[in-house]
Amino acid sequence: MRFTNPFLIYLIGGIILFLPVLILGEDVPLPISDQLDSNHVWYKILKDQEAFFRAPWEKIDGYLGSQYRFTYPSPFRLISLLYAVFPVFYALILLKVLIYSVGFASFWAFLNHLSLGKSSQRGLWALIWASLAFYPFAGLGIAGLPILYFIYLYWKAKRYAWACFLLACYVLASDSVIVLIPVVFLLAMVNVAFYLLKIQSLKIPLPLFILFLFLIGVKEYQLIYGLAFQNDFISHRVEFFADGHIGQHYFYAGSLWMLGQLTGVSHLFILPVLSLILFLRGIQKGWDLGYALPFLFASFFLSLMSAAFTFPPLVNWLSSLSPSFGSFNWSRIYQLIPLFILLSLISLWANLKTNSAQTALIILFLIQLGIGNYEWRSLLKKAIGVEAFSYNPSYKEFYDTGSYEEIKQAIPNSYQGYIAHLGIPPAVSSYHGIKTRDGYLPSYDLKDKKAIRSVIHLELEKNEAFRRNFDYWGSKAYLIQSHHPEWVLPFKKPDPSAIPNLPPLKFDWKTLREKENTRYLLSAFPLTNKQLTLLSKFDRPESVWSLHLYQITE
Repeated sequence: MRFTNPFLIYLIGGIILFLPVLILGEDVPLPISDQLDSNHVWYKILKDQEAFFRAPWEKIDGYLGSQYRFTYPSPFRLISLLYAVFPVFYALILLKVLIYSVGFASFWAFLNHLSLGKSSQRGLWALIWASLAFYPFAGLGIAGLPILYFIYLYWKAKRYAWACFLLACYVLASDSVIVLIPVVFLLAMVNVAFYLLKIQSLKIPLPLFILFLFLIGVKEYQLIYGLAFQNDFISHRVEFFADGHIGQHYFYAGSLWMLGQLTGVSHLFILPVLSLILFLRGIQKGWDLGYALPFLFASFFLSLMSAAFTFPPLVNWLSSLSPSFGSFNWSRIYQLIPLFILLSLISLWANLKTNSAQTALIILFLIQLGIGNYEWRSLLKKAIGVEAFSYNPSYKEFYDTGSYEEIKQAIPNSYQGYIAHLGIPPAVSSYHGIKTRDGYLPSYDLKDKKAIRSVIHLELEKNEAFRRNFDYWGSKAYLIQSHHPEWVLPFKKPDPSAIPNLPPLKFDWKTLREKENTRYLLSAFPLTNKQLTLLSKFDRPESVWSLHLYQITE
């Protein structure tokens, strides 16, 4: 029986994709980097403090000290609405379901309108697109990229109401910095190309382009205020490219083309490799290549452009125009690469025999699920016993509510200061409503970065790589120590003995205690500094952490 009904494919594929969440609930493993250690908690902070619509010049206290509202995500995002209405775990899962649904529907409609690929395979291709490893906090805009095509069609057909409605929905659903600005950049380049080629009929209408920019501006009024209408705030991002250094943002064209990127959408290397192999075979066999060549060229071009935007002379020139302008990660046009890779593959796949090609697509989806999907990959690793190489904790293990109930009891209610962290992301404490002096934000006050550095500067001098990471990136304003990388979290599972014992750390404890109003340190490492007094250890069996609460006494 041929598997061609798109609704049935959507339903069965969605059940398979979200089966780990449906069965395990909060016991499901979820991605940590740039998700549970940051974005998820930023929205929870806004929810807990009822600060979604707080004025941009007002402060939000309790994470990385006290930061302006405009350093947090815009309230005019669909994600903000989800987090405001639902419990935060369900908001995150609903966001993933929305990404899958929007991705499937928009991609299937796009393929049908262009008659791209065989009609019997379009539902499966939509399933493959929708089940890619989308970064949830930018995934709606990326998964829904085909919507831009229909906005363009409605506008050209003078159906302006529908065009404006879809455009407003797309802007509200997308992350402006990660997705919309790269999209605007790409559309501008497409317009220039059409102008040079004298293809006037395909040019994107200027009023539509201006409306797009206007909606982005309205949505990001908080960020625009912070960048243009105040003088008290200088972002830590101005140091991103100091001294010609380009921080930790090295994006190479080859790796982007082969794998995508964590903060956009990751794809299996199988997809670009298959596309290239079939393209070469198509040339040899005389296939109808259709759109394959322009799509493949676009994916290569975007990869090269993304890499070019990390080229030091170009970065330095952008920084000379404006430090904020130069610190923006213009290479984020890599978000668009997987779309063009998949479109080229679809064009080529149509030349294969229908029955075997359809079976291969189902196998490709299952491979993508087992390797590319974080939840399924984590469970499969556990099933075959390879967790020892990298443990993937569940949502419940990571946030460790049981230990934090005890931690809050161990800190006096009268204490009005902050706590600092070592080895455990400060976001975990903020998740539980504890005020943290350290933290991770995409843009925060440079004064806070310098304050954290004044505490850790002697320790940083012992490791040049860690120093450069902090000085020339520093979005994670953490207490960096020189012996263990902050991006390798010291989980006690599966082997508690793997957590290293750190030698005495050369932190300026007095500055941390007195100047930064921080008298407690929560550490995932056992410490031996004489300036610290161990108050309690929290080592619950259901937790992924073995935590030590210290009081800073000197």
